[in-house]
Amino acid sequence: MVFLPTKALRHIPRPERLHRDVAVAMLDQTLLSVFNFLLQMALIRFWSPDQYGVFALFANAFLTLSNLQNGLFTTQYGVLVPQARTHEERQSLRTTIFSWNALFCVVAALAASAILRWVVPDQRTIAMFAAGTLYFAATLLREYTRVVMISEGRVATALWTDLAGLAVALALIAVSFRLFPPPDVWHILLSLAIGAATSIAIESFANRSLYALSFSAEVRRRYVEIFRDHVSWILLGIMTTELQLRAVFFLLGAWYGLATVGVVQAGLMLFRPIGVLWLAWSRVIRPVFARAYASGDSATAARISHLSAAAFLLATLALLAAIWLAWPFIDHYVFAHRYPGVGQAVAFWGLVMIISFVKGTYSVQMQGQARFRELSHISLIAAALTVGSVIAIAHFQGAIYAILGNMAGELFMLIALLWIMDRRPHRRPARST
Repeated sequence: MVFLPTKALRHIPRPERLHRDVAVAMLDQTLLSVFNFLLQMALIRFWSPDQYGVFALFANAFLTLSNLQNGLFTTQYGVLVPQARTHEERQSLRTTIFSWNALFCVVAALAASAILRWVVPDQRTIAMFAAGTLYFAATLLREYTRVVMISEGRVATALWTDLAGLAVALALIAVSFRLFPPPDVWHILLSLAIGAATSIAIESFANRSLYALSFSAEVRRRYVEIFRDHVSWILLGIMTTELQLRAVFFLLGAWYGLATVGVVQAGLMLFRPIGVLWLAWSRVIRPVFARAYASGDSATAARISHLSAAAFLLATLALLAAIWLAWPFIDHYVFAHRYPGVGQAVAFWGLVMIISFVKGTYSVQMQGQARFRELSHISLIAAALTVGSVIAIAHFQGAIYAILGNMAGELFMLIALLWIMDRRPHRRPARST
């Protein structure tokens, strides 16, 4: 699938390289998706819904932390570093963003593991806490290094370091299944953490200048300026977006138990392939949007977003059709008829994802314009609509139908984004440093 035709990018320098970067980034994310897809298929096949529900809580907690990290650091890297005018300014931004990101990874990992240890009483073991902490810290730091490599135009390096990390994780997971059939949750978390740490070690050793650590007064002052101009609004948007996306899992977990969370998560998992492709696209294109708007080329940015939105719409519809055709096979060999209601969950998630990926495409376009304040206002209203809809539907219709509550917020955001971008002229980004 071609997301970025050369004609649409004629005003962007070196479109052939952009094509290659997008293709390699999508290959990287496809490999990650296949790995995670097969892993979750194996876990669903060998674990009970309760046990898989525990893993789902860790996975969703990581996604929440990753999105928070995205607003605090990786989006700033993808937007601000490409716009820096001098090498000294770029290096200062790299040191500032990485140093605070490293601190965030440590604190967030400890906090998330402690919270989940309290939420899941039967998993209060030292092994689970240690493995969970390492899993959060290593995977978050790996996400940061991956964004750095892609933003710096080293997409192929991101691919082969991911391959090295996946090979290590796969070997450890295979050993866990061999020695402890089936393995415990903490075995899987530890294996994933060591794999991520392998990728981090390779990248940081080869490119130390990109990961300079410092908490000097200059670094602190620089991030305060970035936070004031951009991050404060991004954080509000992320908190409301996370509330919108994750509310259904935590509300259903509180009302209906971990088995219901496992069923709902299992239904969503089938759409991960499109999700990781969208993530790869966003990481490559966000700096492109930033450069285009910095040079006043808003027409090209609009063409890119419209073409990409159409491509993701068609891709999601194609995946939904493929799932429908292969459902007897999936239900028998993957879910083994042990996840009651998962077919309905898949159908409902398909409707939500059709809107979500298109909405996300236009959201990245607005991020390239640094219009974070408007995005935060929109997501605040969308979060309120989502939570209210989820609560009402869960109460009157049941747990699985609550998935449809996400449609209200996603549809509102899509309409609002299209209306704002169409009616309001572009304004140059605020001062970043």
